[in-house]
Amino acid sequence: MIKHYLPKPSAVVVRIGFLAAFLLTAITSNDLRAQAEDCCTDGNKIAQMTVTYTGEDCSATNHNQNPDKVTCNGDPAGKQAVHIVVNNKQNPNEGDLFFDGDVQLGTPFTVAAATAGKDEFKAETWFHIFDDQWNLLQEVRFHTSCSQPIAAGNQFGSIFLNNLTMTNGDECGETPPVCDPCDDGGLIADDEAFCGPFDPEIIVEIEAPNCDDTPPPPPADCCDSGEKIAQLTMTYTGEDCSATSHNQDPDKVSCDGDPLYATTVHIIASEKKGGNGKVWFNGEVNLGGQFT
Repeated sequence: MIKHYLPKPSAVVVRIGFLAAFLLTAITSNDLRAQAEDCCTDGNKIAQMTVTYTGEDCSATNHNQNPDKVTCNGDPAGKQAVHIVVNNKQNPNEGDLFFDGDVQLGTPFTVAAATAGKDEFKAETWFHIFDDQWNLLQEVRFHTSCSQPIAAGNQFGSIFLNNLTMTNGDECGETPPVCDPCDDGGLIADDEAFCGPFDPEIIVEIEAPNCDDTPPPPPADCCDSGEKIAQLTMTYTGEDCSATSHNQDPDKVSCDGDPLYATTVHIIASEKKGGNGKVWFNGEVNLGGQFT
């Protein structure tokens, strides 16, 4: 019997990768994309985009922009988890940064001009798609200043445009819902627009998620054994001080500033403020990279 349980967005067991196939059949057809209405007809500019990473190669590109205004290179080959950097330069480490984070296949995410302190997107917006080793899988460029037509339903490589928010607050297109199996329950077919339907010739079985929301026990104190710390392995996350979580006396902890998810930083770990005293680490670290 075909099972149509609602899957957990980031962890489902499926015999084949169904999300890419689902996106092709469920979001819209190529014919509808070609007829999509230009969101820029009223003179407003784009302030925010909700897009979906589909994992597709450049052959999936479908839009009404001048081909000279669009670039697509590479193929993420349906990669389940990727890291996407969105800016206004071909170099992902330059220009205004609009988005920098991990994205799952088939998952919508929001790219906002306000992230870079801007009111609207300018001429070019670049999407740089990496694997977990920071290998570039695909780069996509398209025009976002409204001098070229742009519409919900357009696709540029593995980037599908679901919704555009204009500078006057108007929405263009539909924002896909987040299908949370633990909150919503029921069948995927309950939402035919974005969470189904499933082709039984493709989808054989989906494992039901574990919806136990019991919080995990607090981590054990590593110093209980009486031994001292010789080495620390850490990961640079790019987050601000609000991400701080620990069991130490607050007077023993300091956090100031915000790296704003900078993709490459230089970190100095020392016994005194300002990199003074004994230096335990001094080197460059990439976002999501570990160092010892």
